[in-house]
Amino acid sequence: MNERPWADAACQWVQEHQDRWLRQAIVPALHSATTGTALVVELTGPAWRARTELRPDLAAEDVRGHLDDWLRESVPPVSDLSRRWDRQWDRCGPEAHRLKHAYPERWVRFHSLPESKRYPGTEDEYAIALHRYNAVLDELFAGGEVYVITMRWREDPEPGTGHWTTICVDPDLDYPSYWHLYAKRIPWTNGAIDTLLREVADDAEANVMITDLDLRRIHHPYDGGADVLLPTTDERDALRARHPDWLGSQEGGYSSGFGGRTCLRSVGSAAPTRP
Repeated sequence: MNERPWADAACQWVQEHQDRWLRQAIVPALHSATTGTALVVELTGPAWRARTELRPDLAAEDVRGHLDDWLRESVPPVSDLSRRWDRQWDRCGPEAHRLKHAYPERWVRFHSLPESKRYPGTEDEYAIALHRYNAVLDELFAGGEVYVITMRWREDPEPGTGHWTTICVDPDLDYPSYWHLYAKRIPWTNGAIDTLLREVADDAEANVMITDLDLRRIHHPYDGGADVLLPTTDERDALRARHPDWLGSQEGGYSSGFGGRTCLRSVGSAAPTRP
């Protein structure tokens, strides 16, 4: 006879949430309390941790309700920036390389160098690449403030400081991988992020995005060019028409260009949701 039905109920509750938690970068753990009489349930998410104890006198049929209530009280609220992202880009999470597939009608790609050369090899070529990045950024954001969004890849869900959100890009049960995204708000001026853009051009930074404060316009520089996403197709077409010499050679600049390197595997088509 099972003498710990309340513990079995807790294990089942965790298993039912496991797949969703992986996509949300939440790591569960169950273990016995130091007293040996209670079961401890812990959840570790980006920049937060929650813990509850289940006592043996808790009826098995009450375990689910207890844990559901604890979960609602423990998980931090969705940030305002995440709400804005979900409102503007509900087809895709904040994974820059996927936006062009989710919103092809709002996307255009510009290449950084003549003849679609991918990497600068001289200071003159760096100057050309930086000029093209900044020229488009000026058209999108001159006179306003922007978010500069950067990413760090880690094998644990602890992001450190300055954190906006986390995406689990590989939900392997044993070895999950995470993208931690950081958002910094600055006034836009030409050249303000040239150091970062140069690192992008060298493929030393990835998943960088520059956006307006409402997240309606996105500039995603990458090694070789920039993907730009705008609120409407008409705006996209107007921007595209102003820089015909910077478009890719295939399909007038709407193609993905170089063929690209293999991207990290992503989960789902929407931004991570809260439990």
